[in-house]
Parts: sequence; structure tokens; C-alpha cells
Amino acid sequence: MKVIDFKNKKLDLDGALFIHAEKDYSACTATVSSRKFKTLKGTIQWLNKRGYTEA
Repeated sequence: MKVIDFKNKKLDLDGALFIHAEKDYSACTATVSSRKFKTLKGTIQWLNKRGYTEA
């Protein structure tokens, strides 16, 4: 598993993107529970929509 750190600079919160395997991704934020995804692009968009950028 690979972990990519994300940060919400406005609220000073941490988040993460987890790469489990091909077509198996999940994202976790400090304010919203985690969610599973099938694409890396969709996972990043979900985090960006919530104010998180790659740290």
C-alpha cells in the first residue's frame, strides 16, 4: 500500500490518499469519513473539492 499525504491549508487539517492496488483507492479526511474509489483521478478530485491539496 502507498500513502500520499494531503493537507487542507485553510483549516489546518490532514488527509490521505491510499493506493491499495490497481483500481482500488481510498481517501480519508479529518472532517469526513473515508471513501473508496476505482480511479486515482476521482480520488484526487474528491479530496480537492473538499479543500485538500497534495502535501
